[in-house]
Amino acid sequence: MHGWPDLPVVGSGGRSQPLNDFLADSFTTACVILQGGETVYEWEVRPGALTEVLPCFSITKSVIGVVAGALMQQGDLDPDRGAVTYVPDLASGGYRGVTVRDLLDMRTGGDYRETYDVDSEVGRLVATRAQTADAPFGSVQDMVCRIERVGLHDGPFAYRSLDTEVLGWIIERVTGTPMDVLAREVVLGPLGCEGAVFARDSHGYVAHSGGLAMRPIDLARFGSLMLNSGATGEHQVVSPLFVKDLRAGHPGDGGRDEEGSYRNQFWVPTRGGRELLALGIHGQMVWMDAASDTVFVKLSAWPTPSDPRMLSTTYGVAQACASALNEGLPRDITLLR
Repeated sequence: MHGWPDLPVVGSGGRSQPLNDFLADSFTTACVILQGGETVYEWEVRPGALTEVLPCFSITKSVIGVVAGALMQQGDLDPDRGAVTYVPDLASGGYRGVTVRDLLDMRTGGDYRETYDVDSEVGRLVATRAQTADAPFGSVQDMVCRIERVGLHDGPFAYRSLDTEVLGWIIERVTGTPMDVLAREVVLGPLGCEGAVFARDSHGYVAHSGGLAMRPIDLARFGSLMLNSGATGEHQVVSPLFVKDLRAGHPGDGGRDEEGSYRNQFWVPTRGGRELLALGIHGQMVWMDAASDTVFVKLSAWPTPSDPRMLSTTYGVAQACASALNEGLPRDITLLR
């Protein structure tokens, strides 16, 4: 039996409210907090939600980033090689000039803005994947090869889901293995994840940029993997150097170290810091903080794909929970009974 605490957090509108009220008010489906690898808090909007396989949306990208990291340490994937050397089909389209590293860090150009209306690139990607009557391309791979926007090598950062579709295609071509099978072998299986599933489109292609669904507790285990320098138990999934590189952020992001970055399909709140973020639309978050040894997972059903204010609020709540755990909760507050 779980108890929901009265731990005060700064919630929506800047007002103080109990943690469980914030979770209910912010369209949360399930929340899990781990500290020191142990579950210290759970919350669910309905019985059974914590054990449901729930959509992760763009958290998928971070899982694929770890798969890429494992292949890089094995020498099977060279981040400095051109994407076209792995997938010659890319020679005819806008991605012909980019490297694997450009895709990993979404540095294919700064003139792109990820929006979610039907006429946007994401909207066309969704329609293409579903092969609706008005699908603008015959398949996602056809879209990648024919997209009109020219990708830059080592350009400024611009978050672009299609970059991950290209990265996933490269990984599948390198290994000869579909991403859903490969991710299970490399990452999800060693973590003991149960029931994780990747969506496939009508052509059988894996939805690399946002098709993964997982149980909340398994996402927390994924977060712990990053806090444990890429290891789970005695098994090293990805090199500690990969995790160190992640936290350092992209070397091209100048300015102060405390500024954020994007590296290997993860968000880096503070370059050179101890935090990492995996995010997805509609309020999906995995916050990983090595300083407090805390993983905060919140899967949500926001009515809009993006809500910067709610994202910022949730980030602050995650930090507050870690701080309360580190400082020692009052005697009458227990995160998990």
